[in-house]
Amino acid sequence: MASIAPVLAICASFWVALIGFLWRRPDGEGALRHVVGLALGALVAHFGWTALHADRLAGVGWLGWLAPTGFSVLFVPLGPLAAATGLDREARTRFLAAAFGALPLALAVARCGCWIGGCCHGIPTEMPWGVSLAAGTTVHPTSAYEIAALLSIHLAITRISDRWIAPLVLAGVGVARLLVDPWRAGPPLGPPIVPVVAIASALVAGGGVWILVEHARRLSFASGGVDDGFQRRSMGAPGRPRRVRSASPSHPGEIRRCAGPSAPKSAPSRWRPGARSRG
Repeated sequence: MASIAPVLAICASFWVALIGFLWRRPDGEGALRHVVGLALGALVAHFGWTALHADRLAGVGWLGWLAPTGFSVLFVPLGPLAAATGLDREARTRFLAAAFGALPLALAVARCGCWIGGCCHGIPTEMPWGVSLAAGTTVHPTSAYEIAALLSIHLAITRISDRWIAPLVLAGVGVARLLVDPWRAGPPLGPPIVPVVAIASALVAGGGVWILVEHARRLSFASGGVDDGFQRRSMGAPGRPRRVRSASPSHPGEIRRCAGPSAPKSAPSRWRPGARSRG
């Protein structure tokens, strides 16, 4: 059972990610694209892991590269990002919010397979919550640490705007790995070509830059309009007069100036076409 636990957990995580997406998008829009993104994420997670250990897998041949012997969850977010290619801003934001919103819980389920299977364990410890391996060594349950971190991310994004979900999850996955890495044992195949800490730091940096870009876009909307999440409704800059066309049936072509959306309404004009001013 322990040997097939990681594979079963990965299969269960796929359905958790799909159900979580449909829970956020009950209309089912983008579900097929999400399935494609999950498949891409799984492929990138596997081939990313093999690329990190390419120097030790050089003699296994291409069949060895295709065998599902290892995965790196740090590459999974790249699948939904690639699947969102070609969408406009509104559709992309909604799709990524639903896809990334279901990702932490799905990754936590995948990590349950590592916990049950006894892989990806930590360094030896004498703490009371340590787990015992078959050799009798007590180690840190780093899989449980990551599960707790991913569940915390899942709870943290339940009540935030769609625009922030994807960058926060992207950065959160990297932060979770950086926090757990000091207590995690080295891979069985030895150190990877690129340190895992560098990949996790790249996720944190990417998520941070994404957040800054969204914040700057929000500030630009606040200065020149109202942002309802995806659309910009021009309101005119404060204090800058804008020209509006009167809809009054008595003056259909009259052009008036307005000081802005917050300007008080002026009294109706008494001017009539053809009237002479009193001198």
